[in-house]
Formats: sequence, C-alpha cells, structure tokens
Amino acid sequence: MQALGIRALTPDAMKKIIYLIILSCCVIHSRADYWTQKANFPVPTVFAAGFAIGDSGYAGTGAIPSYVNTFYKYDPAANTWTTKSNFGGLARAGASSFVINNKGYVVNGISQSFVFKDCWEYDPAADTWTQKADFGGLERASAASFVVNGKAYVGIGDDGIIPLSDFWEYNPVTNTWQQKANFSTLGRTRAASFSIGNKGYVGCGQDGNLIYRQDFWEYDPAQNSWTQIANFPGGVRMDPAGLATSNYGYVGTGVVSVHQSDWWQYDPSSNSWIQKANYGGAARGATTGFVIGNKVYLGTGGNGTVYFQDWWEYTPDSVTGTHSDGIGYLSFKISPNPVRDFCELSIGDIALTSETSFNLFDIHGKLIASQHVQDRQPVRLDFRQLDPGVYFLEVRSGTSKGIKKIVKD
Repeated sequence: MQALGIRALTPDAMKKIIYLIILSCCVIHSRADYWTQKANFPVPTVFAAGFAIGDSGYAGTGAIPSYVNTFYKYDPAANTWTTKSNFGGLARAGASSFVINNKGYVVNGISQSFVFKDCWEYDPAADTWTQKADFGGLERASAASFVVNGKAYVGIGDDGIIPLSDFWEYNPVTNTWQQKANFSTLGRTRAASFSIGNKGYVGCGQDGNLIYRQDFWEYDPAQNSWTQIANFPGGVRMDPAGLATSNYGYVGTGVVSVHQSDWWQYDPSSNSWIQKANYGGAARGATTGFVIGNKVYLGTGGNGTVYFQDWWEYTPDSVTGTHSDGIGYLSFKISPNPVRDFCELSIGDIALTSETSFNLFDIHGKLIASQHVQDRQPVRLDFRQLDPGVYFLEVRSGTSKGIKKIVKD
C-alpha cells in the first residue's frame, strides 16, 4: 500500500504547479447547495404521488384531508402549476409512482374505504390515463418504487395495517408483473426509495414490529438480491422523502417522535452519506417530489396538525471544471468519504502510465499534495493534519483525468 503524505510545497514548486494548472485549463469551482421556494402546490396535500417527464413535473392524488384524484403539471421554467386530467382511478393517497419511456405510472394506494392494487399509465402528450395490469401482489399503500433499465420495481408497503415484504417487477412492454426477491422477512412500510444506475435503494420506514428503522439496502436486478449498505445517518424515521439525481441519492424529512427537516446525500461509489442543507420549509413528512435535470423539487406533506402546500427547489452543490484540451474522464473510488483520519483510493482499471498521478486540492483550488502512482495498490491518504472542510482529488493518467470531492470531518 502506498502512503500519500500531506506535505508543504516550496514556493518554486507551487509556481510550477500553478503554471501547469493554468496551462491545462483546469479550474475547479464549488458552490454550496441551497433551497429556493417556488410557487405553491395548488392545495395543501399529504401522501401525494409525483414524477417528472422531460422538463416538467407532475403531482396529484393524496389527501387534503379528503382523498382526491386531481393531478397537476409543474413547469420549472415558468414556475407555474397547471391542472391536468384527473387520475384515472378512484381518489386515494399513499400511491407509488414511476416513469418509463416518457410515461408516468401510478399504482396502489388507500382511501377511507378501499386499499388498491390498480395501475394506471399517464401519457403527457395526450393528457390521458390508461389502466394497465393490476399490481401483482396484495393491495397496499406506502410502497417503495424505483426504475432500473426500463423496468419498474414496486414492493413492501402495508395492506392498511400490516407491513409487507414482497417486491415485484413491472415490464411495460408485456404489461406484466413478476415477483422478485423479498425485501425483508419483517416487512417494511413508509420507506424511502430511489435508483441510481443499475441499482435500486430502499431504507428507513417502519418494520413489521412497528419499529422505526434507519437501515438501507441496495437491490441488484441482475442478481435479484438485496445487500445491506451504510445505514442512513440521520436516525430512524418513517415517511422520509427519497429521490435521486444521476449520481447521488437524497433522503430527508420524515417523522420519528417529531417531524424532521434534515437532508442527506448518498454516494454509491463510496457507500457514504453526507449531510446537506436542511429542507427549506418547515419540518414534515409524507411529502411528494421529483427530479428535473440535476434539481430536486419537493413539497406538500404534513406535520400531524398542518397540511402543507409550499414547494421548494433544491440545487445540489457543484464542482465543475473548465478545460480546452479535450481530455477524457476517469472513474475511481474513495473510501471512507467523509474521512476523519485516513481514506483509501482505488484506481480500478485505470490504465497506468509513467505520468499517472494523484493531486489533492483544497476548496480554493490550492494544491495540497501530489504523488505519482506506480501500481494498482490502494493509495492511503493521511488527512489528520488537514482542517475540516471540502477537498478535491484529481487523478490524471495520460490525457485523461477524473475529479471527486472529499469531505474531512
């Protein structure tokens, strides 16, 4: 194992490095994450369903507190809500939703008199709802849902009383449901769920013993298996929001003994969580939301006494590079991240050259340390002498490079 020490640089060395950075036209910029309040959702609502198609978001159903089947379209460019065709099924709350091939789907849910298993497809171009094959399992509400490789995965939830454990795959091409590996023998309901790449993620919620949980699990459709990952660090809770951008998952809000407003980012490449800026509105659970581009939209929900209709846009923190040499990008892993004392870097299948190196920068772009790499052994970085904060690790090999953020606790 190689050790990358954090060492001071001489003035001459610093001038040379600055010159090389300018020459390669690679400038690192960072901006903190933040929430911006947007136009209110049309009515105060809890347990609504939401999804995004293209540049628009859609949300509807839920309880106000009476159960409704109304649906609305959100235009982030105009910051406006427009009434669309009512949801095709009966009024309900606690339905699950997903998007495949530019069609939205709403399935399951509960009302004062019924628990549902019907599934409906929304066509935004025609503004119409079409009933599809019923969900494969029992009727339920508050189920988890995510999409991987053009198929939806829906499961757990409760039948109105008892948390369930089964999971099902929906194929929109054949309009069929197929049962997959169970999530948990104890069952789970009112959990957070999202997908990143080829994996789905489910965690938190309430189990069959009516205990609030903070464990998180990764589902691999190719293996039809569940693997436990790092626990959600915000603590046990049910009714949290769960959403994902292309690279990160986000979980927050929800309720334990009191309602929460914290917000956390999950990085699957390092199996780690980082706390981010708290949700912009009041603490709550049972929200709805969707992701458009790289921004999260989240709102509605309740706190046990108040039903909310405020709506918020979340902008993740950004790290960008400007460059003109047409270089490619490398992928590597950092663990653990955040780091307290030491972390390890794994370069994977990066092609090694005589110029393969690691460069560590602080948030201002100042080079803190640099070292060439001769083999594929994990590289150990010593952060003990560095101040808490944000750092960036650059890996260069030949004409390619990659950059990742490291947080020092």
